[in-house]
Amino acid sequence: MKSVSAALLACIGLCAQPASIEGLTVDSLTGEPIPRVHVRLITGISTGATAVYGAVSDREGKFSIAAIRPATYIPILEKSGFLFTSAGAKGMPNLTIRPGQQLKGIRMELAPRAILSGRVLDEFGDPVQGSSVSVVSVDPDTASTLLHRETISTDDRGAFRIVTAPGRYFLRASSRGDRDLRDRPEILPDGTKGGPYYTTFYPSTPVKEQARAVDAIGGKEVSGLEIRLSRQKGLSISGVVSGIPEGVIGRVVLQSGQKSGGFSIYRWGMASADGHFEIANIEPGYYRVWAALISKPALSSDIVEFRLEGADQNNLNLRLGPAGQIDGVLQIEGDKTASLPGKPVIQIEGVAGSFSPQYADSEIDPQGAFRLEGIQPGKYRLTIRPLPETAYIKKVELDGSEAPDCVLDFDRGARSSRVKVTVSLRAAVIRGQVLDENGERLASPLATVMLLDPSRKEPWGSELFAQVQPDGRYSFKNVRPGKYRLAAVDAFRVNPNNSQSEMLKLAERGEEIEIQEAARIEKDVRLLPREDPSGKPKQ
Repeated sequence: MKSVSAALLACIGLCAQPASIEGLTVDSLTGEPIPRVHVRLITGISTGATAVYGAVSDREGKFSIAAIRPATYIPILEKSGFLFTSAGAKGMPNLTIRPGQQLKGIRMELAPRAILSGRVLDEFGDPVQGSSVSVVSVDPDTASTLLHRETISTDDRGAFRIVTAPGRYFLRASSRGDRDLRDRPEILPDGTKGGPYYTTFYPSTPVKEQARAVDAIGGKEVSGLEIRLSRQKGLSISGVVSGIPEGVIGRVVLQSGQKSGGFSIYRWGMASADGHFEIANIEPGYYRVWAALISKPALSSDIVEFRLEGADQNNLNLRLGPAGQIDGVLQIEGDKTASLPGKPVIQIEGVAGSFSPQYADSEIDPQGAFRLEGIQPGKYRLTIRPLPETAYIKKVELDGSEAPDCVLDFDRGARSSRVKVTVSLRAAVIRGQVLDENGERLASPLATVMLLDPSRKEPWGSELFAQVQPDGRYSFKNVRPGKYRLAAVDAFRVNPNNSQSEMLKLAERGEEIEIQEAARIEKDVRLLPREDPSGKPKQ
C-alpha cells in the first residue's frame, strides 16, 4: 500500500512541476541566429486563446520561457524583415508540452522576406487602379506565410508590392470589374460589346500553364514586373421577367457549369422596372436561368436550361408564379399517435452546389403536421430542431418516393409537394476520448472528430463533425445505424487550407465501425497520422 501511495504522490508532484522551453531563433536560409525575435506560444480552443506565453530572443538568438502550462501551442515569431512560414501540407507548426517537461535546443525558423513589385496595366499601357494581385506557388510544397496577407490592391499608379516567402511563384491579377456581374457591357463605337478583363497571369495570359514564373529571393526585391490585363469577349443573357408586382425589384438567378446537369456556380442580376434584364460578361458553358422574388408571397418562374457558346442568349421570357409549398406530416416509428417533446421545428436549408436563397422552417403541430412555403428551385436538406439524442430521422418521402440522405430535390422547381418524415426513437450515441498518436490523452482541444457514412451520396451536415471539448472528449448523438468511418484530425497537423471536402477525404482513412440501433458506445479514437506533401500518411 505504501508503494502505491508513494507512486501516486510522485505522479501528482510531476504533474505540478512547471514546464519550460529553451531555444534558438534562426534564419531558415542561412541557419544563422536572429536576435530580438518576439516569440509567443499560444494555445486555446475554437472560440479563442486560453493561454499566451512570450519572450524576446537575445543578441545570440537564444530565448527561454518558464512556468508553462502543459498543452499544445502554436509558436508565433515576429521580426522586422522576416516572415513566419509554414510549408504547404506539413501543417501548422506546433509544440506539445507535457507536465514537468524541460524542452531544450528548440530551433525556431524565420524566412527573410522576399518582395515582388511592379504595375498592372490595361491593353493601352495605362495603369489599372484597384486590381487585386496575388502570388500562386509553382511548387505546392513552397512555404506559405502565416499572419501575413499575400493579396494586395494596386494604387492609382497601378503599382503593387507583395511581401512573401522565398520561392518560385506565378503572379496573378484580376480587375475590380470582374466581380461586378450587375454592370452592363460597354457598347463600343462599332456597335460591339466590350468584354471584361479576366484574371491574368504575368506577363499577360489568362492561362496559368502559359504564365512565366518569378523567383522571389529572400532579403531582396524583384522589381519592374508588369502584368498586362487580357480582355476577353464576354457573352450575355437577356430577356424579360413578367408578373413582377408593382414596387418590387425582380431578381434573375443564373447557374452555370461545364456540363448539362453539373451546375455548381450561381450568379444573379436585377431586372429593371419594366422587367427587362441582362447579365453580361459571362463565359461559354451550360446555364439554367429563372426569376425569383423573396417576397410575401414568394414568387418564382420556371427554369430555362441551355448551352451558351459563341453567341448571346436573348429574348428569354421568365413568367413569375407562386413559389413552391410543402405540406408534410411527421410520424414516430411504431406509434403514429406519439409526438416529439417540446416544440420541434422542421427546417430545410440548401445543400452545397445548389442555389437555395433562403432556408425555411415550420413548427410541427401536436398532430405532426407542418407547412413550408416560398420554396425556390434548389436542393434542400431536411432537419428537425431540437431532436432528442435518442431520436434520428429514419426516412423522408417526397411525393411518395424516398428522398435519400434527407435531401429534397427541387432543382427543377417546386410548386406543391407532400413530405412524410418518419422518426425513430432508437438512435445510437457514441462518445469517447481523443488520443494522440502515442495513445495518450490529447493535449490540445483544437481537433475535430468525423463520423463518415461512405454510402451517403450527400454530406450529412454538421452531425458529421464533433468538436473536441477541453477535457479531450467528443460525442455524437442522434446517430442512425450503419457502417461508418471514425477519425480524429488535429487542426495543427493537417494542411491549414483544407476544405470540408478534403477533410472528408481524410476521414476515409479512419477506423471502420458498425453502429447498431439504440447502441451506447464508449470508444476512444486516435488522431490520424501527420501527412506528407503528397497527401500520404507518414509512418
